[in-house]
Amino acid sequence: ARTATGSKTTVLQAWAAGVPCVVAGASAGVVSIRDRENALVYSSDHEAYGLLAELEGDVGLRARLAAAGRAEVEQLSSRRQAEEIVAIVLNERRP
Repeated sequence: ARTATGSKTTVLQAWAAGVPCVVAGASAGVVSIRDRENALVYSSDHEAYGLLAELEGDVGLRARLAAAGRAEVEQLSSRRQAEEIVAIVLNERRP
């Protein structure tokens, strides 16, 4: 499976809103994108158009990618909250 990175803010916002993503494999960013697991990855304009058409015509694919993206955001959010709680606890224990 191909992997890619996407613009962190754009991808996270789309995932949080339940919008499936189609992203360039060469995009700059930090978010981990897994082709056909949580987004569709393209390497050319022609391929992007084909993926957009596929996404438009496949309700199940749209739903699956949207759910996987939303789960990714929720996992990142939970991890960040846990890190913040640990930091608070550690700071309270310091003299």
